[in-house]
Parts: sequence; structure tokens; C-alpha cells
Amino acid sequence: KKSVKHTTTADRGIWIQLIRGEVKVEASPTRLPGEQSDTGTQRSAKQTYTLRAGDGLAIEDATQIEITALDDSEFLLFDLA
Repeated sequence: KKSVKHTTTADRGIWIQLIRGEVKVEASPTRLPGEQSDTGTQRSAKQTYTLRAGDGLAIEDATQIEITALDDSEFLLFDLA
């Protein structure tokens, strides 16, 4: 399995568009486990998603994204302001 990591800042949004194949996406949150958000809720350590051909995923408040190919895959990653 091949994987790629993308690091960004918390004030940016990420859009991933899967063209073909299947991938697992793990997003690390801005806050560390145990920290509270402005609403008083705790975030989990990582958010994990599985995408298949044609799927799109919007991610906010993450500083690191790891994408792992579960099959021969192609995707586009947009790092948006």
C-alpha cells in the first residue's frame, strides 16, 4: 500500500476528489486529545474516511492528512484558503 501525507494549517480547508480506485483518508485534528473546542466538546484523535471512485471529501480544522491507497488509485487534493 502506498500513502502520502499532506501538512497544512488549521485556517485552510482540504478537498479530496477521488478519480479512480479506493483510498483511506486519516485527518489529524487541530487540537490535541483532551483539549476542548470553543463549544466545550472534545475532538477525537483522528478522523478516518474511505473513498471510492467519484467520491469527494471536505476536511476542515485538520493540520495533517494521510491518504493511503487501498487499490490502484488517482485523486486530486485541493488545499483551499
